[in-house]
Amino acid sequence: MKSPVSFYAYSNITPIGRNPEMADVCNPSGSIFGFASYVVAEAMDGSRVQKLVSISAVDEASDTGKATKMANALVTRLASGRLPVGFAEWEYARPSYGSDAYDPEEEIFLESREAEEENFGF
Repeated sequence: MKSPVSFYAYSNITPIGRNPEMADVCNPSGSIFGFASYVVAEAMDGSRVQKLVSISAVDEASDTGKATKMANALVTRLASGRLPVGFAEWEYARPSYGSDAYDPEEEIFLESREAEEENFGF
């Protein structure tokens, strides 16, 4: 990834565990869902990387607040010309739609793979 120009917080619903006793027709694996909060770094070309800040089964607001606080601190750090510690190890995130880094064919592949995972392989 090129040098980031912005940082922001992002949260998503994600499986955080599994309990077969909770399985039903809509959730055959018995997945337990929670909230994952990330800080996302975006470069000028639209490429993105992200770092997981926290996972919670209960409170999305407090986790997103932690990620927002971290993102604001990283914006301040970036303004002084310094990248976050361990930035090279941040994980890939999908690029911004329509940006130079966006590849429609890759997006179609990722969406089809996610649809398979959501349908539990059926």
